[in-house]
Amino acid sequence: MIRSDANPAPVKLDMTLISKLPLPISRVLVLEDNFLIALDAEDMLKKLGVPHVEIAVNLAQASALMSENAFDFALLDVDLG
Repeated sequence: MIRSDANPAPVKLDMTLISKLPLPISRVLVLEDNFLIALDAEDMLKKLGVPHVEIAVNLAQASALMSENAFDFALLDVDLG
């Protein structure tokens, strides 16, 4: 469950959607400046079977990681700051 400032009621996420993607996902970049949220996202992704999850807390770290690795997708903080 997550909470949003715009909607204070809990929102239940359907994490089975990721497992239905057609391609195998082996490497994910998480760009999130809140450490607890980043760890929670990493934990959820690992439970879904993603073997490699990299966390960046700012754009400079994300850029450095992207220059060194090929990611299948990235999970981005929409309010990075």
